[in-house]
Amino acid sequence: PAPPARPHPQPPPPPHHTTTDYYVPHNGGELKIFFGKKNWEIALDKFNLEADDFAIAGVFEADGAFYAGFANPKRVRGGVIAHECVHLTNLIHNFAGVKGDSKNDEPFAYMVQNLFGIIEEALKSHNKKRKK
Repeated sequence: PAPPARPHPQPPPPPHHTTTDYYVPHNGGELKIFFGKKNWEIALDKFNLEADDFAIAGVFEADGAFYAGFANPKRVRGGVIAHECVHLTNLIHNFAGVKGDSKNDEPFAYMVQNLFGIIEEALKSHNKKRKK
C-alpha cells in the first residue's frame, strides 16, 4: 500500500479560505483541498474553469498542484468523494505518466483508497470546525 500522506506546512490562509495541503505520495506533488461555495467560486474564477450550476465537487490540476473542491461540504458523502477520487487518480497518473493496466489495477485502487482517506479526514475536520 501507499504510505500515508504527510501534512504540508503552509502560511495561514485568509479567514474565508479552508484549504488543506497534502503531499500526494505517488508523485510528491501537492493536493489542495478546499470547501465551501465561496472558495469554489474563487477557484473557478482564478483558474478560468467552468462548472455546471449543480456541481457540488470537482478536481483539477493547476499551478503544479492538484485540487479537490467541494462547494457544499454538508452534501458530500462517500459516493461523491469516491467519484472525485477516481477523477483525481486519473489526473495524477496522467501527470506522472502512469499507464492504466486492466490486468493490474492495484496501483489505481491504492491511489483511490489513499486519496479517499485524505479527503474524508479533511472533510471531517472541516465539518467539525464549522460546528464550533
